[in-house]
Amino acid sequence: MARVLTAKEMKACDEYTINKEGIPSSVLMQRAAEAVAQEIAAGGFDLSSVLVLCGNGNNGGDGFALASILAQNSDNLTSIYFMGDDAKMTDECAKRRRTCIARPMTEFSLDGVTLVVDAIYGIGFRGSPDEKTAEIMNKVNGSEIPVVAIDLPSGVEADSGSVNSTAIKATLTVAIAALKRCHLLYPGKTYSGRVVVRDIGIGFDALPDSTLTVYTQNDLKMPPRDPDANKGSCGRLLVVAGSPCMAGAAYLSALAAYRTGAGLVRIFTHEDNRVILQTLIPEAVMTTYKDGEDPEFILSEAVAQANAVLIGPGLSTSKQVHKLLKTVLKCAPERLIIDADGLNLISKSSVLRSKIPASAILTPHLGEMARLTGESIGKIKSEKPEYAANLARELEAICVLKDSVTAVSDGKECYLNQTGNAGMAKAGSGDVLAGIIGALLAQGLPHFDSAKLGVYLHGRAGDKAVENRSEHSLLARDIAENIFGAF
Repeated sequence: MARVLTAKEMKACDEYTINKEGIPSSVLMQRAAEAVAQEIAAGGFDLSSVLVLCGNGNNGGDGFALASILAQNSDNLTSIYFMGDDAKMTDECAKRRRTCIARPMTEFSLDGVTLVVDAIYGIGFRGSPDEKTAEIMNKVNGSEIPVVAIDLPSGVEADSGSVNSTAIKATLTVAIAALKRCHLLYPGKTYSGRVVVRDIGIGFDALPDSTLTVYTQNDLKMPPRDPDANKGSCGRLLVVAGSPCMAGAAYLSALAAYRTGAGLVRIFTHEDNRVILQTLIPEAVMTTYKDGEDPEFILSEAVAQANAVLIGPGLSTSKQVHKLLKTVLKCAPERLIIDADGLNLISKSSVLRSKIPASAILTPHLGEMARLTGESIGKIKSEKPEYAANLARELEAICVLKDSVTAVSDGKECYLNQTGNAGMAKAGSGDVLAGIIGALLAQGLPHFDSAKLGVYLHGRAGDKAVENRSEHSLLARDIAENIFGAF
């Protein structure tokens, strides 16, 4: 797992390293500059004429230190353009400016420049750039010159990833010590380009154990498969899904669950869906109900036989479906995923909401989250980690807040997902995710791990799927069929 820090947390780590571990800020600044220089050298950039844009903070100090390193190579023409205020310079930035051996540029120009380094603003930036800085940023963005940003692109707010007027669009961002939220949250993620994290010896002991995290490929650990396994020992998942003429959601969830390793998937659905589902996925066991029936007994029996239950995909919010959800909440095992219309019903009923068992996994998209919380989609999107954590704490559950960057929280920790692509913005993609999480849960993974790993696998499967087709052409079933590639 890799940490994702807020600006406040990063500053606390800086201060701890300087004051408690005794590493001077000048040493940390030199290390940061050397790390960026190494990434620039490894990036294959044309270094014949490098322009470093420096502000008056410590990010600008990093820029001056980097410029001195680059200028030591006689084959490179390295220039500095100072964009800050002399009166507001930090002590370290002023020292680095005085000792910088790069050529100072008196008038801004991009003529002949082959690489721009952005060291204007750091993690403390808020609001909008001043008019002159914004004009220069727009000129850089309008050129075709590659840009390397130190820590984060200038103009992007570190915690929210928001851009209020304009910001530098980086080709490469070298994140110092740890990822920041803006590297993962849009629009900051777009402005950051490719992000590389470099360790410069900053300690994290100043932070509590729980913080925002992301998965790396090394975190992909599936439940072990017993050589003596049978279908019952590999996880039995019950999928309660599909109102009349809505068989697709049940199919996609069941297919994804089987592809993720579930040993047996039972679909509990409306009788109208029987033929099409048995044709699409004959591996699934089918239990159906008809209009006007009270299927409580049949459903409760199916729940009792399952290791995990998924309810919601394509169900509708009819009175009969209300009874189905009430039954599941009454007799569900500890392992429960509530998705789609299950969430919509809960948002309308305080009684159902009060019956959600502890550690249930809720998988709302932004619209469903707005209905659950009463907040606007825009506000939720701008504070996804906080809203996911708040709902998880309120319900003592796991919240999977789905978006281009999905946030998963148990109320204490929060995970931000980095996998996936825009092609996954298609109907049925959420049904596939629910099936993946359900299969992991049925196989015995802890609730929070099932949710995090499920989201990660879902995105990886989508990334594998677009290797052979365009994002425009991607279908939800392509995601399910590429789960094997995600492994």
